[in-house]
Amino acid sequence: MTKETEEAPEDAPKEGTYVQGEQYPTQLGDTATVPPKEINIKRLSDQLVALVNWRVKLVRMLLTREMGPDLFNEIYSEYLEKAKELDQNRVKLFKTISGRIESLAFELQQLKLRCEAGQISAKEYIDRKLKVDREMWALGPKLVMLQNPYKTTGVSVSTYGHILDLADNFEKEAPMLGLDARTVTTIVKDLKRIHMAVGAGTQG
Repeated sequence: MTKETEEAPEDAPKEGTYVQGEQYPTQLGDTATVPPKEINIKRLSDQLVALVNWRVKLVRMLLTREMGPDLFNEIYSEYLEKAKELDQNRVKLFKTISGRIESLAFELQQLKLRCEAGQISAKEYIDRKLKVDREMWALGPKLVMLQNPYKTTGVSVSTYGHILDLADNFEKEAPMLGLDARTVTTIVKDLKRIHMAVGAGTQG
């Protein structure tokens, strides 16, 4: 392995650091092991987008020979694994909040029926309805962000329009740069998933 592949380039992201121009996680995947109910949703979304930006940047660095194949494969694999862990938490939290909103909607229906049947007073109905409404209003924006973080987060995904071209170039050139076929296939699939996910967010 050459010195080029042993040492990360100066602008490559490091754990526990911020890179100028990027909102990068303070620690890679630092929300990946946190219980879903305790996750900061905005931070989770920002981390997912930052990991997209960095994976795309790594591919470009490999294709322009700014990074050797061994180092590229090591870092890309790490970022991809962290992104998968974060996305699993996103899905779990989305289901949790969706379920809670459905429960609250059912509770509102029951409160209305009980008030109409004279089982609770109008005042009690209004007080309890307002409480439920407040919780639903608070959960709504969180659900939207979890549904597609690329649409709602403040972190810019500026590479969306070129991801498919980048995937094609990578598929053609990566084998000549020393990456095995399995790795190339995995990364091309990841880039295409990024294209679909980010496209749904930026065009929705």
